[in-house]
Order: sequence, then C-alpha cells, then structure tokens
Amino acid sequence: MNCNRARELLANYRDIQKERAAILPELDAHLEACSACRQIQQQSDFIGASVRSLPTLSSAPEAHAKLMRALAAEHTRYIQRATSSELSTPTPAFLKPYLKDIVAEEKHLEPLTTFSSAETGPLPIIPITRKRPRLARMGPTTIVGIAAAVLMLIMAGGISSLVLMAQMNNGKPAIGGEQANVTRGASLSVANIAVQTSYPHVVSALADRNTMYFSAYQDGSDPAWMLEQVHLNTNNDPSITPIPLLDKPTTSNVYLLENVQNWLIWLQLDKPKTTTGKPLDTQNSSLTRTWSLDALYVGSGDTKANKNDLPGAKNEASANQPITLLKGLYDQNTVPAWVNSPLQGTSTYQNNLLVSWLDNQGTSHLTRYQLDAQQAPKSEELAHVNAGHVLASPTASSDGRSIYWGEEWATNDNILHGNIWQSQEEEAAPEHGRWAPHIETVRSLFKNDEASFHPHVVGDTLFMLSTLPLDASNQTNKPSPIITTDSQTPVASLTPSAAKSTPVLTPSVTTGQGETPITQPTQAPLIAKSDPNAYPLQADAMIQGTLFGYQLSDTTLAPQQFGDEGQSMALQGGNRFLLWQNKNKSINMFDVLTNNQVGVGTQIPANTLFLSIHGDTAVWLIPPDTNANTTQPANTVTFKTFNWPTKIVSPNN
Repeated sequence: MNCNRARELLANYRDIQKERAAILPELDAHLEACSACRQIQQQSDFIGASVRSLPTLSSAPEAHAKLMRALAAEHTRYIQRATSSELSTPTPAFLKPYLKDIVAEEKHLEPLTTFSSAETGPLPIIPITRKRPRLARMGPTTIVGIAAAVLMLIMAGGISSLVLMAQMNNGKPAIGGEQANVTRGASLSVANIAVQTSYPHVVSALADRNTMYFSAYQDGSDPAWMLEQVHLNTNNDPSITPIPLLDKPTTSNVYLLENVQNWLIWLQLDKPKTTTGKPLDTQNSSLTRTWSLDALYVGSGDTKANKNDLPGAKNEASANQPITLLKGLYDQNTVPAWVNSPLQGTSTYQNNLLVSWLDNQGTSHLTRYQLDAQQAPKSEELAHVNAGHVLASPTASSDGRSIYWGEEWATNDNILHGNIWQSQEEEAAPEHGRWAPHIETVRSLFKNDEASFHPHVVGDTLFMLSTLPLDASNQTNKPSPIITTDSQTPVASLTPSAAKSTPVLTPSVTTGQGETPITQPTQAPLIAKSDPNAYPLQADAMIQGTLFGYQLSDTTLAPQQFGDEGQSMALQGGNRFLLWQNKNKSINMFDVLTNNQVGVGTQIPANTLFLSIHGDTAVWLIPPDTNANTTQPANTVTFKTFNWPTKIVSPNN
C-alpha cells in the first residue's frame, strides 16, 4: 500500500473500522513503516478527539419564537420593497400569526403592509409599460476628450508598472540556476588611517565606523604583543596614537577574530613546544602549544561576569580585564595533518558568538556563547565530530534561527571533502496528549555532495563554494534524510564516499616572525583575514570553487551563481555585502540588499597583507614601500578602510 492510498483510507478511518475491517491489517502495516502517514493519523485522531470532547450545544427555549419574529419582520420589509408582480406569491402560512403580532405592535403601518397581512387571495398582476430612455448624443469634442482620458490612464498604468518592477529588481537577487545578472553600482570610497604605534608589525585588525582595533608585535627575538584601539573620529588627524587594551604586553601571539556587542574576541597562542624536548625537528617530533579564546568588554561601564559560571574563565571581566571563554592544548599528534590551528572558524549574530574548535583529543566542536556585560557568558554545544573530521566556518542568520556550518575531512588520496550542516528553529507539530505551541530545533545535512565549503550568510542569502563542475553538479537543494530533533548533539556521518574533484593538499613548512615552523598548505595566493606570515593559513582557505547563493526563505530552489566557474575563494561578508577573491587575487563585491555589484577595481591590491570585514567596514593593510619618500614619523602604520554603504541614511530622510 502506498502513501496516497493510505491517506485516502485515513480520511474515513472510523467508517473503515465498522464496514471494511478486512483492509485494516494492510493499513496498519503501512502506518507502522511510514512515519509521515503515522503523523497524519495522529493529527487526525487528535482533532477528532478534541471535537468529540466538546459539550453538546442546545438551543434556548425562546430561540424558535425569535427566529419566526425575525422572519416575519423581514417578510414585511420585502412586501414594502417588492413590485406588484413579485407579490403574486401568497404569504407562508407559518408566518401569518407572527405577522399579526407585528401589525398589532406597529402604530403606523403602510397600507400595503396592512393589506398584505389580511387573509385574502393573491392580487391580479398589473403589467407596467416601460419606455426606453433615449441616449444622449455626444459631440466630436466629447468623444476626443474621453479618448484622451483613456490614453492618459493607460500611460499612467504603464509607468506605475515600470516603477514597481524597478523596485522589485532592487530588492533581493532573483533565484535561478543561471549566473547572476547584476548591475554595477557605485565604487568604494577608501580612507587612509595613519597610526603611530610602538608595535609596528600588525597581524590582524577589525573596524567599524567609529573605532578600529588591531593586534601587533614589536621587533626582537621574543617580541611583545599588544591589542590596541583607535578612535576614528579624530578630525582627520595625520597620525593617531592608539590606546592599549591589555594591562601589559604578552609574549603570546594574539589574533583578533570578532567584535560583537562591544565584546572583542581574539585567539591567544603560546609559543610551540616539542613533545620530545629536543631541538625542533618537524619530520620526527610533534608540536604542542597551549591556547585560549579570550574576550574583552570594550563598552562603557564594568561587567558583572562571574568566573565560576564559565568553564576555563580565569578572572571576572571588567575594564581592561579579559575573560577566557575556552582554553586547551593544541597537539599535532591528535589533529588531522592538514589542520594548523585549534580554531576552525568564528562568526557572530546579535550578542552570540559561534566557534568551531578542537579539544586536546582532536575532537571537533561547534559551540555557541551568549555574551552579556551584566552576567557570565553562557555556552551551548551545537555539534561535535571526531575521527579525523573537522567542523568549520559557522554562520547564522541575523535572528539566529538558521545556523549553518561545514564538516571537512581528507581521504587517503589527499583530497579535501566538505558537506554543509544546518540547524533550523521551527514550530513543532501537534502531538497527542497535553501539548502547547513551541519551537523545536531540527538539525540536518544541507549539502551532502562532499564538495561544499565555506557557508556564509549575508542578509537573507546563504553563500557557499562548490568544487563540483557545473555540468556534474545538481545544485537544487533537497532535504537530507539524516535529521535529528532531540536535544542530543548531532554527530556527523563518518563514512565518506568516492572522492570529488576537490583541490589536493600539498603541505610545506613556512616560518613567520617569532614562530616555530608549522605545516601549511601552499596553493594559489590568498588575501587572508590575518597576516599569513604570522598565522598559518588553513587548507580549506585555499579552496577555489563556484560561488552560489541560496535564498533563506526557500533553500530548496535552484541557487544563483556568482562569478566564473571554479574561480572564487576566500569569502567574507558584512551586514549587507559579500566580498570574495578570484583565482588571480582580484576582488569582487556584491551588495545583497540592492542586488548590485560594487566596483572595487585595484583599490585592494594583490600585495595586501590581510583584509578583515566587520559589519559595514572593511580594513586592510598593505606592506610599506621601503623605497617611497615619506614624511611620516617612525613606527607609523597606515591602514586602509571603507564603509558600505558609504553613508548611513536616516529613516526620516
């Protein structure tokens, strides 16, 4: 028995139990095997039981009399309005007693009403002769005027349609399997920010419209590191002096990651050590290094965080006193060979931080932190995976009801594979028993082709890279059968199938300032979020693929393609725009809100050390030209930034 037949029978289940009991075993067998039909049966039983439990309604004793009086009153009004031909039908006998009551109650009655209430026969039909009205003749001037008015109405309707179509096209990108056909909008407006600092070697930075933060180190064999802050509303000062954010410099490497609701987030990596205690030999020994994920509240006023409520916290948060969200030991023996860092991605929404990280045993976790200046951060694990698989690139919609992340692993042929997972908050379906409307979390595979990487949500669009060729890729997304709705943490499937055409990893050894050599993949050049000379790139950062965008409102529709096939890489997104790189290191930018491509040109050159996006602002650093003549003071670092949109338009304008 198929589902269609089973659902036809479920519609008359009570009658079948009485009259066609022979078919019940076959129907019960289907219900036992089919969860969808079983859910429909449960919903039908729930509705039927609810209806049957309602009390029996009985009419009031005076209801019949009221109804008859209302009908008599309506019949009286009908007689007053009707023509003589319509009065040929006699008054219904059951209304005559009530009509007499109405006549007795009324003091002033129309003669026709009084006469109709009498017990008489029907009146004869008196035909009425109607004259056809003569149509007024219109002159030529009147005809021309009417024609002109009709023409103006048609033209106005056409103009209105064009305006509506233009507004629709300026909204969201059209959904379709073809490459995006967008118009080129305005170009960027780039500003230079010169900062005079005692820490001239900048490795990471974040900025918004008013403030910039950066991490940097000094010269020396064991350099000191510092987090610094710069206020950008300084009337275009030629050289700005930054404010240190730490009580004292640290010898650990510091890499800025996120800024969410006045919380500054960074990764702190201690100096690497070897497990043997002998001089470092990357061929025969393993690197270990302690690390921590720290947060500092940079808003006004002190915080009230309680260190006892947060595992791993080292102190309460207050002005210039960071707290530790996570800490651990990074050991190359316990993680996949292509992994170079304990963190595999971060992102934020509202006051929440998403972090994918590796613990001491090499297990990969996805954790959400809720940050609040008045209480300790709250943590929740969303997913974990082990056995050589790594969770990476978490991202979320602005309300946090849709969360996406990647799962990556390498096979014995040195091929990197990737799937995309999703966590959706949905309204729960009704169930038997006591039930109230509520939201449940459903986690499932969003892309299960082993060739999808770097999910990134901007506005109402989910972007990602696919390494499948277009002619072999079925980009229409379909729900995965692997779904979990309980409170347990989902564990991804660990059985990869045949390898797809994903870039091959070719490890090599590089050495950065003050760093111990770390295995790093070497592929096409890349503008990273942090200086790759100090913070090694991950293998998945080098992935080149075809960029697709899915509408969050209906991700089952065919996506929109951006750029050329297999040429896109290194996605970064702001509040309303996505920026990505091409294989030749040129930059593309797309405004999701207006569906326009933004002109970047050569304003972000190929020799950029790093580029980072936060909210409406991008900041990047270009190596200084040692041959250029400059009048800037020593230890001056010049950042470049842009805001998009360039200006914030007031809603009242």
